[in-house]
Amino acid sequence: MVALHVHVTTQGLGKVFPARTDVILSDLTVVEPDTVYEGAPTLVVEILSPSTAQTDRHTKMQLYARHGVPWYWIVDPDSRTVEVYALGEGGYALSTRVAGDEQLSAEPLTDLVIPPTSLWA
Repeated sequence: MVALHVHVTTQGLGKVFPARTDVILSDLTVVEPDTVYEGAPTLVVEILSPSTAQTDRHTKMQLYARHGVPWYWIVDPDSRTVEVYALGEGGYALSTRVAGDEQLSAEPLTDLVIPPTSLWA
């Protein structure tokens, strides 16, 4: 998600690590999300594709919750939606959902506003 990386970096909101970055959640658990915000990580973004949708929506979501990742975004280019999940005591709960031409501004990057055209271009 190049748009997120560019917007966060140019606005000085922290570090974004694009794909091909390993995230070590435990001695036995290493994942490679599409985008990671900050180091621990604070935010993980997965971009759905037909081959990864099931894994991203279930397996990875449970894995990230189990390892205490506070924010999880799922980007669906086909339906042009972004779902923002916040970690609570029972796992992730949908916090925000933006679709189509809505601008994205969500936790943990509330100072960041991403125009929808940059997501779907």
